[in-house]
Amino acid sequence: MAAGLKRMVQRADFSINEMVLSQSLVATIVSLFIKIEKLVNKLDRDSEPVAEIGLLLQKIREKLHPFNDMYNLTSDLK
Repeated sequence: MAAGLKRMVQRADFSINEMVLSQSLVATIVSLFIKIEKLVNKLDRDSEPVAEIGLLLQKIREKLHPFNDMYNLTSDLK
């Protein structure tokens, strides 16, 4: 019984560590995304490569949004 309880506690500890790490990584990714987006917005938006980058950034923004809400991150990701 003690061995089973020990395994359960170890799994809980692992899960909590993974959640904390995930939250920290998402916050870092959102922060980096915002910085990249600001840099891209300073470029000539009419050039084809920049327009394509803008579309890719929009797709990334859409994918990040649920995580932003899930972890209650306050950011410029709107």
